[in-house]
Amino acid sequence: MITNELTMFYATLKGFYICSDCGELYGRFWRSDEAHFQRCNYQCKRRQYQPIQPKPSSQDGRWDFVDFNAVKELCNSCGLEEIRSGSKWSLFFCEECKKSVCNLNEAARSCIIPIGRHSLMNGVAFSGKEAGDDIKIKQFFIDISGFFGRTGHLEKWQKKRMIHNLKAIGRTGLKDIGLEAYLNKVGEAGLKKSVALKGLFKHFGVEIAKETKRNSKMLPPLAVTFADNTLDAWDIDPEWILNSRTKLSGEPVFKFCYDPEKRTLWLGHGDQNHKEILNIRTGKTLDEVARGIYFKKKKTIYLRGHENESWLLKTAAMITSHGLPSDHRIIWGPKAAFLLADDLRGL
Repeated sequence: MITNELTMFYATLKGFYICSDCGELYGRFWRSDEAHFQRCNYQCKRRQYQPIQPKPSSQDGRWDFVDFNAVKELCNSCGLEEIRSGSKWSLFFCEECKKSVCNLNEAARSCIIPIGRHSLMNGVAFSGKEAGDDIKIKQFFIDISGFFGRTGHLEKWQKKRMIHNLKAIGRTGLKDIGLEAYLNKVGEAGLKKSVALKGLFKHFGVEIAKETKRNSKMLPPLAVTFADNTLDAWDIDPEWILNSRTKLSGEPVFKFCYDPEKRTLWLGHGDQNHKEILNIRTGKTLDEVARGIYFKKKKTIYLRGHENESWLLKTAAMITSHGLPSDHRIIWGPKAAFLLADDLRGL
C-alpha cells in the first residue's frame, strides 16, 4: 500500500547505498519533512547498526504509508535497475526482466518464478467456499508452501547476482557504494539483463538444450491436480513431489503419468507399470498421457517418448516446478534412452 505517490520523489538516489554484505539497498530519505531510514536485509549482520527512523508509531514498527518498511530496491533478476517497493503488490522485477519471466510462466502454464510478493499475483488463492473441501485445503497447502519456497529461492539468486555485479565493477570487499554511483558503474561495465535472466532461469532449473531439457524449479500454483483418490493414498511431499510416499507402506514414487491438458497426475510405486497406474483410476490409454520414471539413485527423471513433444515440455515444467533438486535432471529422447538402456531393460 504506498499511499502517497510523492514517496518515491523523496526517496532520492543520493541517500541510498548498497550493502556490500547482503547486496540490498539501505539509506535515508525524507517524507513530509520527516527522516525515514530504509534498512538492508533482515538477516544481514550489519542491519543492527543501522538506525530506526522514525521511532515506531505502531506495534509492528511499520511506517504508516507502506506495507513494509521500504520504498525502493533493485530488480531481483538483473540488479541493474531500481524499482518501487514497500507494497504487498510490489513486483520483484524491472519491466524488461518481468516480461521475460511472465513469458516463461505463460509457456509453462504455471508460475515457475514468482513475479511479486502477494500470493494472488502468482495464482495462489483459497476462497471461503473451499473451506470445507479437504482436498482443496491440501492442494492449497501444497501451492502456498511452494510459493514461499520459490520466493526464498529467488532471494538467494538476488544476493548471488548482486555479489557478481559488485565484483564486476571492482567493489568486492570494499566499503559500500552509493546507489547512483553503482548504477553508473554497472552501465559502464556493460552488464546485460539478458545474461542475468539466463542465470536466473538456470537457477530455477530452466535450461533447454538439444538432448536434455529442464524447465523450472520449485512449486507452481495450480500446476497440477491429483487423480481421484491420490491424496488419500499418498503422503504428498510439498517440497519435492516425486519424494512422496504411499501412506500404507511408505513406498516411494517410481513411475508416474501426467495429462498436460487437464494437469492431472497419477503416481505409481514398485512394480506397477504405467498401464496399471492408469487403469486403477481411469480408462485412459497410454498415448493420452505423458509417462515418466524416477531413477532416484541416478537423480534422473526419464520421460518416455511421445508424438507430441510439447507434452514432454509441459510435463518437465510441472515436475521441476514442484521442487526439482538442483542436482537432478530430466531427460528424454533417443540419447537419453541409450544412456539409460540398462536401467530401462524390462520396464
